[in-house]
Amino acid sequence: MNYKINKVQFVAMWFGCSGLSTVANAAFVDDAQYTLQMRNFYINGDYRSRGVAQSKKEEWAQGFLFTAQSGWTEGAVGFALEANASLGVKLDTGRSRSNTGLLPNVFGNTGPGEYSQLSGIAKVRYAGTQLQAGELRPQLPILTSSDLRLLPQTFSGYMLVVKDFEPVTLQLGHFSGTSYRASTNANEKLHIYTSTAQSDDFRYAAVQYKVSPSLQLEVWHDELENIYSQEFYNVIAQTSFKGWQWGASLGWFNNRDAGSQRAGNIDNQLATHMFSASSQGHTFRLGYQESRGATDFPQIVQTDVAMANGVMVLGFNRAHEQSWQARYDLDFAAYGVPGLRMFARYLHGDGFRVNGRNGKEWERNLDLSYTVQSGPLRSLTVRWRHASVRSDAVVGLDEHRLIIQYTYSFK
Repeated sequence: MNYKINKVQFVAMWFGCSGLSTVANAAFVDDAQYTLQMRNFYINGDYRSRGVAQSKKEEWAQGFLFTAQSGWTEGAVGFALEANASLGVKLDTGRSRSNTGLLPNVFGNTGPGEYSQLSGIAKVRYAGTQLQAGELRPQLPILTSSDLRLLPQTFSGYMLVVKDFEPVTLQLGHFSGTSYRASTNANEKLHIYTSTAQSDDFRYAAVQYKVSPSLQLEVWHDELENIYSQEFYNVIAQTSFKGWQWGASLGWFNNRDAGSQRAGNIDNQLATHMFSASSQGHTFRLGYQESRGATDFPQIVQTDVAMANGVMVLGFNRAHEQSWQARYDLDFAAYGVPGLRMFARYLHGDGFRVNGRNGKEWERNLDLSYTVQSGPLRSLTVRWRHASVRSDAVVGLDEHRLIIQYTYSFK
């Protein structure tokens, strides 16, 4: 078992505990909350291209994530602490079918049988301003911690959110490293998919302006030192008309190399748009994405960003790629079965080059989930996900994921 506590986490926990020892009060203890999330994850994938070294992948694992959150201390300045402990356990694998991303190795049974993490977050708030420092799981348009496998990815650093100037929200933060979803390393440096060049300095700032309840404007700037610099502009709009909820997200990324250009030349501009219409449990979505410039979109490994067509397997963000998406969601609560949901989507991309010729690719996803609504198994979720991928740039794949998750909350 490997407990991962880095310098940022230690300082945050020490500062928080030292300060709280003198200011702790009833609210800090009485409002504390505890959750235990258990996730059973099975992946089965068949590779559909000829001549591949591995014909299939198949692994099964069990994850546990315990979270303890204190309440906020009283007074003008509030303090709080959060502790997280996670454990991933290998249930079934094999050398000829490993490398699903569930386990911290690509060697099947010869790898470790478990991996774990222990981390903490110190929190401070004053009025509408809140600072968090430690091992974080950011959910930002330009950097989202991935939770698509057994345990979530985390980032070491701090995040500051200022809401004292409504309707304007200000955000800034800094991350020095990451713990990947299936890694036993404490604090790995950051790098993008198209390069092994590393950096331990990712910083961002943002202004979000809520013009009205139905319109929000966002401007983000971030930089992975000596690798890339990025701006993201986004417009989010929604309205109601004749019993339908209409929505649109219109985004544009501008990416370029930065500093000493450790990852070489980066030149990419990506337009990403999503439109939606919802009524009585039905939601229809159309997405369009266009990647311009000489290089692929620079994306930190295992993270998600606010791309309309970044889906289960593919990102449709290669240089010069144009792609579209059609998606349909159904919430069965509208038909008397609350907790049952499904969606189906199809994406197609082309315009990029592979070995000197025009390339194309497509992905089809099916997703069905049910969450128990009452009784002793309330919050138990069973989810099946399927992806079929065919591409001129990567190996074809048919993949199934079965996830059974249960969260128990107590005080």
